[in-house]
Amino acid sequence: MSWIVVQTKSNNECKARLNLIRQGYEVFYPKVIKSVNSFNKIKKLIKPLFPGYIFVNLKKNQNWIKINSTFGVKTILKFGEKIYELPIEILNSIKFKCNNDEIC
Repeated sequence: MSWIVVQTKSNNECKARLNLIRQGYEVFYPKVIKSVNSFNKIKKLIKPLFPGYIFVNLKKNQNWIKINSTFGVKTILKFGEKIYELPIEILNSIKFKCNNDEIC
């Protein structure tokens, strides 16, 4: 079981997350609440913590090839020909700071 980084198309993190979940993948999409001043009113918006990226948990022997052809996904992050596996310590430290709705 390893976590990989998936690059999404511009502003398509939610679409990619939903489509990957429908295919049976476990997805982690951390978000933050940002205050934006609009017409002299402050609005709170939920924005991605890492714009353009989500994390997908690949279970042992789970096919990853379908991920690249999923709606909203641009590509899987790779170094050369090898898929980049996110160290579990980094992922756990991000998850620790987020609530159940994945908002940090």
